[in-house]
Formats: sequence, C-alpha cells, structure tokens
Amino acid sequence: MYKKIVILVITLIIIFCSGGWYMHKSQQQMAILVISDSENDLDYPNKRKWFDASRWLSTSQYIKIDDFYLLNLKYHPVDNVNDAGIIVILHFAIRDAIKKFPELLKLSQMDNKDFFHFMQNKLSN
Repeated sequence: MYKKIVILVITLIIIFCSGGWYMHKSQQQMAILVISDSENDLDYPNKRKWFDASRWLSTSQYIKIDDFYLLNLKYHPVDNVNDAGIIVILHFAIRDAIKKFPELLKLSQMDNKDFFHFMQNKLSN
C-alpha cells in the first residue's frame, strides 16, 4: 500500500512539473500567419507558424501582447519614414532575407533607385 502511494505521488509530481515546464515554454512561443498549402488543410486559409521568441521576451524591452504581437517599450519614433537611408536599409534587409522568403525576389532584384521610388509613401510610422 505504501509503495502505491509513493508511486502515485511521484507520478503526480512528474505530471505537474512537466505541465509547468510546458506552460513556461508556451509563454516564450509566438506565431505568424502563413497561407496554407492546401485548401483541404484544417487551418485553411491561414496557418499558424510557431517560433521561439525567448530572444526578445527575455529582455525588458519587449512585452508579449498575444501570440502575434510584441510591444516595444523602448521605441524610438522615426521622423521621416520616406527617408532614403531607411528605404536603403529596408532594401538590404530584403536582399538578406531571400533564402527565408523567396517571394521577395523581385523586390531584391530592383536597383536602389527603382526600389526607392517604388517604396516612396508606402511606409508608415
């Protein structure tokens, strides 16, 4: 009888600890919506893609609003988002992201002048 109680207590401790670990890890998870591959998919038309956001959430700069949004507490407003410097940095970031996001290929192939004119007045604060 004593042995059964000990086994039950150990099992309950393991279950509670694993549940606590899962809850802690899920606090560090965030999602983005991507288009489903198939119309027959249960998540059609949008599918959640989960990723580990602990890199941002471990700092005091960001607060998780929900599964999709972070709040940046140290936000520095940009006076003019149509500034050439910002658009060029955006263009470099798009070029660096081609491996992860092949749908940005056409934007990355534009020269800087065409990209600047294309993005003019399309960015907002």
